[in-house]
Amino acid sequence: MKNENLNWRNPKTVIILIVILAVIGTVFVSLLREKIMDQSFGQVTVVGQGKVAYKPDTAIVIFDVEVTNKKSSLEALTALDTKITKINEALKKAGVTESDISVSNYTFSPYNEGEAQNDDYGGKTQLMVRILGYDKGSDVVKQTISTVLTAGAKRVFSVSLDISNLEQLKQQARLLAISDAQTKARGIAKAADVKIKNIANWYESVVQVPQPVQSYSYYGGSFPISFKEIILEITVNYNTR
Repeated sequence: MKNENLNWRNPKTVIILIVILAVIGTVFVSLLREKIMDQSFGQVTVVGQGKVAYKPDTAIVIFDVEVTNKKSSLEALTALDTKITKINEALKKAGVTESDISVSNYTFSPYNEGEAQNDDYGGKTQLMVRILGYDKGSDVVKQTISTVLTAGAKRVFSVSLDISNLEQLKQQARLLAISDAQTKARGIAKAADVKIKNIANWYESVVQVPQPVQSYSYYGGSFPISFKEIILEITVNYNTR
């Protein structure tokens, strides 16, 4: 007598096998979906802020350099170049590098030489000097100004304050902003009883950065040193579970 349970031609056997395979398939798909296909999550957005205090470490001094009472434009140009050379040599002796000295805005008068009288030609230009070490005290600025005026400049046009390591300061502020955003995200996630999964996206905005600002016209006064701030914000979107 044949065993019907092992008879593959028996409809009951086929139905039982189909049911078993269907159950196994359903369980497997459910486990797989839970393991690697579940994409249900929310987001939390936080804004982190980083502030870095600094003192300007560079002074930018612009001088007016002039010559007058020359017989021609060529003579005025020659005299002006001679004066600029003398000033440059004095600055180099004082320790200022050539890369921190620049000249611009040459002008001569009169522009119509046909109307000029004898000894009536003049020329002027502006000499810019970057002076490092301002954050350590203003004496270096005063000494440089004295050197340039003694060497032949007519006057100080302006003094501006700047920072030489701006990118380093921005990076410090950026790291502080990221840390602040992480702290805020953890606090929100804990309060909402969710878990931070990963970062969906983020972007940076600069709230305040230093710009060279004319701060002083030289009349023998002082150079105050005050702290300033770089402020940078990071907006971060976190995925949560």
